[in-house]
Amino acid sequence: MLDLGGCLRYYKRADIQKAIASAAQDREVSVRYLDGGFGKRPDVLANNSDVIENVKLKASSFHCSEEIWVNPLQISTNMKKDDLTRLRKGWDLVLDIDCPYWEISKLTTWLFIEALKQHKIKSISLKFSGNKGFHIGVPFKAFPEIVPGKDILTKDYFPDGPRRIAQYLVNYIENNLIKIEDNEIVNFGGKAKYSIEDLKKMTGKDIAEITYLIKNGRKVKEKIRSNQITKHHYQCSSCGNSEILDSYLDYIKCSKCHALVKPLSHENKKEEIKSERMFNTSSLINVDTVLIAPRHLYRMIYSLHEKSGLASIPIDTNRVLLFEKDEAKPENVMISNLAFLDDSNTKKGEAEDLLIKSFDYQPLIETEEEERKLKRAFSSVNIETINQKIPEELFPPCIRNILNGGLKDGKKRSLFILINFLTSVGWNYEEIKERLDVWNKTNLEQLRENLLVTHLNYHKQQKKDILPPNCPKRENNIPLIHQQNYYVDLQFCNPDSICSRIKNPVQYSKKKAWLLNQNNSKNIKGRKSIKKGTGEKNGK
Repeated sequence: MLDLGGCLRYYKRADIQKAIASAAQDREVSVRYLDGGFGKRPDVLANNSDVIENVKLKASSFHCSEEIWVNPLQISTNMKKDDLTRLRKGWDLVLDIDCPYWEISKLTTWLFIEALKQHKIKSISLKFSGNKGFHIGVPFKAFPEIVPGKDILTKDYFPDGPRRIAQYLVNYIENNLIKIEDNEIVNFGGKAKYSIEDLKKMTGKDIAEITYLIKNGRKVKEKIRSNQITKHHYQCSSCGNSEILDSYLDYIKCSKCHALVKPLSHENKKEEIKSERMFNTSSLINVDTVLIAPRHLYRMIYSLHEKSGLASIPIDTNRVLLFEKDEAKPENVMISNLAFLDDSNTKKGEAEDLLIKSFDYQPLIETEEEERKLKRAFSSVNIETINQKIPEELFPPCIRNILNGGLKDGKKRSLFILINFLTSVGWNYEEIKERLDVWNKTNLEQLRENLLVTHLNYHKQQKKDILPPNCPKRENNIPLIHQQNYYVDLQFCNPDSICSRIKNPVQYSKKKAWLLNQNNSKNIKGRKSIKKGTGEKNGK
């Protein structure tokens, strides 16, 4: 949609060049060309004229880093994580709100802004992405220098910090700003209301995707039409045994003495169910967490968008619901006093409460049905049941966190854990050596090659596999802070719903593999029975 002539006419404006160059200060910059290619990295915009000079070379848009650097030009692709951390001065929180439905996109953006305001944050800026969504910004200055409760500089808490904030805000909005009224009207923060039927027509999704039920703190799949259900009470006159059924029967057989029992006169006694229908934010609302990654870039303010031909202009946070795309047409763009991520009036540490609550956030547990299924499966399988090689996709969070690399401390202990774990889940020594070599190269300072070989040779001499250290003790699936545990001490422990049911990381993978094998076996049997019923022979 863009052509060179249109780009030159737009970017030749001195006020546009000044605004873009000003936003590029201390940030890595890259340009995108009309042919779809990207410019070299790292790069910077040193002065206003760099903008138009790049456009003359057929640049169509400009993109900058969420991270703020001491010197962006010192960044290199092969730079170690520790060196990148030293070079990083900070990071801004940039939430990329993406929704294919324009009115819902604006509404979602308003909800995130409202959520930030309810956490006492005033330094919120906003810009149109240039196509379907918006970018919400909170400057780094709004965060405390040290992550509360953690011995870590906030500037080093990247990308984990902003990722956790994004996840927490989605959950906060779902539980505090979106309500379902009368089981059919979705109230978006009091700003707009849509019936579930309207949302179904708008999105093509069914009610099970748009909403879910919460019962006793869990998601439930069954439909509850009201907050009451009918219970039918039966009491045996012979032995006194009492029973309760959901469905009505004229007679039942007593489970103890086998006498016939009639329902009591108050057969329609109603028992309250504590349940609530909730809006499923993920069905319509999407925060692009890909943006929250080391050296990832986002479209700069006043930069054009290749697909729409529109400009990424700043917007007053109070009028996002009134914004229309025509305002972003290049010929309509006017430079205002609004800026994106301007921290000139930011109060230091005003986002501390948001950072604390985001770190403490724990996802909602799974459905009762899944809970029962896992309990049944885990009680029926032993840790020694699975002997074949288990792929990394089935590894527990702690082991995956270790394998992600980038370690500064604890590398020798991690090596010991990895070897014990991998041998216990069916990997041979050649496969382990190959994986350890890849892992070692990702660390800030690599272990010596002979150290890896020595550890492997020592393990080969053992008569049986040795399990890695056990998982930490937990309460409500949260590791106890006061206990001494390696996974917790080095922040590898990030438990999911399965972790609460296992004592050792090896159990996690073996039982997950067993569940997968069970499902595959059922699918194979189902396919065979279908072929048999249709007269087909296996193998054809």
